[in-house]
Amino acid sequence: MSSTTPAEQLLLELLAIPSVSGTEAAVVDWLAHRLGKDFVITRIPAGDGRDSLLCLRGTPRVLLCAHIDTVPGVVAVRTNETAIFGRGACDNKGAAAAMIVTAEDAAHNGQQDFGLLFTVGEETTFDGAMAVAKYFEEQHIKPDRIIIGEPTDLKVVTGQRGIYVPKIECTGIAEHSSTDTPNSAIHKLVNLLSKLLTHSFPETTYHVGLIQGGTADNVVAGHASATLAFRSTQTDIKEQVEAVLAEIGIEHTLTAELDIKAVDHTPEGQPKQTVSYFTEMALLPNSFVVGPGSIKNAHTDNEFVSRSELNQAVELYKGYLNSRS
Repeated sequence: MSSTTPAEQLLLELLAIPSVSGTEAAVVDWLAHRLGKDFVITRIPAGDGRDSLLCLRGTPRVLLCAHIDTVPGVVAVRTNETAIFGRGACDNKGAAAAMIVTAEDAAHNGQQDFGLLFTVGEETTFDGAMAVAKYFEEQHIKPDRIIIGEPTDLKVVTGQRGIYVPKIECTGIAEHSSTDTPNSAIHKLVNLLSKLLTHSFPETTYHVGLIQGGTADNVVAGHASATLAFRSTQTDIKEQVEAVLAEIGIEHTLTAELDIKAVDHTPEGQPKQTVSYFTEMALLPNSFVVGPGSIKNAHTDNEFVSRSELNQAVELYKGYLNSRS
């Protein structure tokens, strides 16, 4: 097996530190310790004792940004001739490793006015990036360019669908199941969902992700709920869904758990590349997304990143760090 490059070795070290969303403290501490000798470190609280990490040299003209949390699940860390495997290998510690190698090399060469940003909570509530966005506004930090690492096969992404997550709740009367005319919350919800799922929305995918209801098989359900996720280019998808539900006419309450609009950061005159998944581009200004690995391998039981792409990412990020355009 060939020897490891700096980016490969660093990725293996990061993979050895579990950092499922909500439990990122150990990897953030590790990064702060490693980067503290070359960068001014600022911890940006994200709640629950967790911090995003801002690492600066001067006033940041360019920021290299990567979320450092992962989805749950254990993927054995291993390496073969072509790939590195592990939970977070492509989503998103591969990008983080390539960015750190890039930034440390630039720092050792005396480069100024750039930085690294590591966020927490990207796989759940985006609380890390939201805290960063608020901090940037308060401190008047507005880099000319923020490069967000995600598994894009090293292709630049400048647009993404928004995400709308509504919770639909129905109520009934909890009573003995022998009643002839049960007023069941579950019956109402199932009927509502069956009608809703016949509708299509332009440039939108959606699914029912969670259903809850009832207390026992011999009790008519007094409450039932369903949580859905819509990924759409339509900035009015919330209103479109509400209109369809009103047309269906089954009594319910609707709560928006998350409603973040579609994003287009494509520079004028440049080709637009949009993806259906969601990234922190929606929260960080002047940003676009590019990184090693494939979204098809993210969150899987065999997650990996190509060693070749990982090393190519270092050169790609160096180009963005040095570019003045």
